[in-house]
Amino acid sequence: MIATIVLKILLIIILVIVILLHFSLTIYVKGGTGGEFVIKAKYLFFTLYPRKPKPEKEKKKKRRKEKEEDFEDDLTEETELPADTYEDTEGEVSVQEAAAEEKPEAVATEDTAAEEETAAEDKPDEPAAEEKPPKKKGRKFLKKKDKSDKKEDKKKDKEEGGGKLKGKIDELKRKWEFIKPYIPPAWKYTKKLLKAIRIEDVKINIDTGKEDAAESATFYGKLQAALFNGLNVLAMIFTLKVKEANVNCLFNEKRLDAEGEATVRVRPSTVIAIAFCLLWCCGKIFIPYKFRQWRKRKRKEKEAKKKQAEKAELLTEE
Repeated sequence: MIATIVLKILLIIILVIVILLHFSLTIYVKGGTGGEFVIKAKYLFFTLYPRKPKPEKEKKKKRRKEKEEDFEDDLTEETELPADTYEDTEGEVSVQEAAAEEKPEAVATEDTAAEEETAAEDKPDEPAAEEKPPKKKGRKFLKKKDKSDKKEDKKKDKEEGGGKLKGKIDELKRKWEFIKPYIPPAWKYTKKLLKAIRIEDVKINIDTGKEDAAESATFYGKLQAALFNGLNVLAMIFTLKVKEANVNCLFNEKRLDAEGEATVRVRPSTVIAIAFCLLWCCGKIFIPYKFRQWRKRKRKEKEAKKKQAEKAELLTEE
């Protein structure tokens, strides 16, 4: 009895979660050249973005003010000093100022003397006249040797670089062989996911105009073609529903204004289902690949053990 009740409760919870996930997440987007850019996200009756700022309670504000006032009172009590102390400090300060005014000349003379001594010590000795080295014989032969050594070094570097390049190419090939089987299912399910995104209630209004009538007409044609071609591309990728798409041509007026709005809807249940299918396909590819690698490793270990046993037998026979 208890097991059946628990199973029923679990089934009810799963059904509720599935029903809630089936409701679509809506994102409202609006923007234009003149107005502000607006984004709103809702799920069921809850607004996910933008959230309302939480107002602070009046009691907390009052407590903060009281604490600040108490802190200020404590500071004023600590900083206050009696009148006698002010007089003593003023006298001491005046004596120190008088002593400071008398000292600067003596200090300056001492500093100048010290600087002169350090300058005399730091002066470098005058360099002696550079002696020209005697001309050596056989320079051409040495130059030829240096060139031949350089050529040999270059050849060695090229050979080493070729070996490194081969190693890098082999690593890239291995990585490509590992990634290659995952590309078709990933491409398939990404297309499905993009098609699951629904862009509805699309409204676009564009006002164009130039001072010359011919230029404004040609620009109007180009802009209209670009707009509808772009909408066709979007319809190929996503599920698109357009309400309005207007391009207004103006003459004798230099102007370019655009406004648009749309609602984007996605069901979380479809996204989860697509992700689960993708993971299933990747697992079907990954697990056999790992099993094959494990079998190869085991074969190599067996072969290595056999070789070691044969070597040990030969050594014992000898």
